Amino acid sequence: MYLMEGLAQLPAQGRAFAGTLGRNPRSPAAQAFLEKVRKRPLDYKKLLLTVTFHPWPIQSNFRVNDPSTRESHTWLDFVMFNDITEEDLDELRLIRDACRKANKDFRRQIETELELQNTMFKSTGRVVRDEVLRTRGNLVPKKLRTFFIRASEPDFDLPYWQAELGRSFAHQMLSKMLRRRIITSEVAEAHLTWLGKLLGKYAKEFQKKDAGFEQQVQLLLKKKP
Repeated sequence: MYLMEGLAQLPAQGRAFAGTLGRNPRSPAAQAFLEKVRKRPLDYKKLLLTVTFHPWPIQSNFRVNDPSTRESHTWLDFVMFNDITEEDLDELRLIRDACRKANKDFRRQIETELELQNTMFKSTGRVVRDEVLRTRGNLVPKKLRTFFIRASEPDFDLPYWQAELGRSFAHQMLSKMLRRRIITSEVAEAHLTWLGKLLGKYAKEFQKKDAGFEQQVQLLLKKKP
């Protein structure tokens, strides 16, 4: 089920009119930037992969290299300077779809990232299941408690913290081979953010089962400013 959530952004079919109907006029800066991507999509491959795999792509933290200006900026700077909106991401997904159809290497990379995401979710599920089986009652497993506490903190809805928790979990709980595949992925941040979100889902489930854990979470929430 988590895999389907991770792939909810793929493909963009059915959203083809999002960039033309029911939206404010696109800013000249955003239009110019999108034209650059449309003309040379593989120069912006990491961006196209990010809008495919990141749960919150407009808040992603990576650098965009602009070959036309030979400059490099953070994606958040690009969003601000070029007035990129959530609706503009649909246009990027349409560009991605066209590139995927035309370029077999890009298509193969997307398939590889999909397989990696699926493996990551399944492996995490097995880790949680095995730890639960070793734990009596409905208590949070000892090895997972720290992760679930962090996933319940007030600021956990921020993508940065989700990715950081995903990174920590991958480093400590996943196999060395899988961890290497995730960290060396061109969209590692996207995968780690999804992993953090998954841990957040597990944490919420355990709040319903473990009264002591639920009480600890409530104390955390009370400390929220």
